[in-house]
Amino acid sequence: MKFIILSFFLLSSSYADDLKLKFAEELASQSDYFRAMTVLKEYEFLNRNKIEGFTAQKKIIQTHFKSNDFEMLDVNTDHLLKNYSQFLKVDMLELRAESLFLLQSYAPAYELLKTTNASIEKKYYFRAHINETPELPNCSSVLCKEIIDIESGSKGLPPKNTNLATALGIIPGLGQIYAGNTISGIGTFVLTGFFATVATVALNNNEKAFGIASITVGSVFYLSSIYAGHQTALKRNEGFLIIQKSKLKGLPISFKLMDLSFE
Repeated sequence: MKFIILSFFLLSSSYADDLKLKFAEELASQSDYFRAMTVLKEYEFLNRNKIEGFTAQKKIIQTHFKSNDFEMLDVNTDHLLKNYSQFLKVDMLELRAESLFLLQSYAPAYELLKTTNASIEKKYYFRAHINETPELPNCSSVLCKEIIDIESGSKGLPPKNTNLATALGIIPGLGQIYAGNTISGIGTFVLTGFFATVATVALNNNEKAFGIASITVGSVFYLSSIYAGHQTALKRNEGFLIIQKSKLKGLPISFKLMDLSFE
C-alpha cells in the first residue's frame, strides 16, 4: 500500500513538473518572458544540481535568446556552467566564449574560442568581429571563404580617424571632405568664405551691425564644420560596422547556447 501511495505521489509530482515547464513555454510563446522566467527559475531552484534543474536552466537560456536579453544570458550561462557541468557534453569554454560574443565582447570571446575545439569556421567568424586579423589555420570551406571576403572587404575600407576629421575641420569643410561627405564640405567652405567676405566688406564700409551679423552667421558655419567632420567620420565608421555585421549575421554559424544541442 505504501509503495502504491509513493508511486502515485511521484507520478503526480512528475506530472505537475511537466505542467510547469509547459506553462513556462506557453508564456514564452506569448512573449510574456518575465512570467516565464519566474516559473522556470522557481522550478530550477527546487531541482538544483538535478537533471530536471538542468532542463529548466536550458529553457531559461533559450528564453533569454527569444527575448534578446543577452546581459542576463551571460549570468545564466555562468549558472549553467557552475551547477550543471556534469550534464554538459561540450566544451564549457566554448559556451563561455559564445556568451561573451553575444555581449559584444568580441576580442575576449575570440581569444577564448581559439583555445577550444570549436569549428574553424566559428573561429573565423569570431575573428571577423575584431579589428585585428590574427593568424588562424587555413580554411578552404565555402563558409570560410565567405567570412574572409566580408572580413577583407571591411579591412579594405579603413575607418576614418575621428580626431583627424575634427582637426581638419579647422579649415572649413575639410573635415567633412576627409570623412567622405564632399558636397557638404564644399558647401560649408563656400558659405563660410561668403560670410567672411561679407563681414570684411561691411566692416570696411563702417556697417558694424551688418558686419557683426555676418561674422556671427559665418562663425556658426565654421564651428559646425569642426563638429560635422567628427560626426561624419563617426557615422561613416558605424555604417561600415553595421553593414559588415549584417552580412556576417546572415551566415549559418551554429551557436551551441542558441541550439541547446548539448544534451
